[in-house]
Amino acid sequence: MVHRTEPAENAEVTERFRIVGTVGAAVFPGWITRHAGRLGLRSSVVSQDAGVLEVLVAGRAALVDAMALGCSLGPQEVLVDEVLRERRNHGDTQESPTTNA
Repeated sequence: MVHRTEPAENAEVTERFRIVGTVGAAVFPGWITRHAGRLGLRSSVVSQDAGVLEVLVAGRAALVDAMALGCSLGPQEVLVDEVLRERRNHGDTQESPTTNA
């Protein structure tokens, strides 16, 4: 029997992205919110400084994957070195995305 550890493509997931690099540009949080909304995802920026931007993203697993790829490219004002992803539990009410742009 094979056990699948990744969610099905259509499964609902919530992930915390830690976007590392030169990511302090003021336009980046709005860029993330707009692109998440275009994908039908919920998102919430948790924190941002010059070197790390943290955001919660929720929605279909395949679209969260697409959002991670988009964040790795970012707008021209940022230079992303890596996107670290952490799966969140759906029962975790302390952190859940709040916007669906």
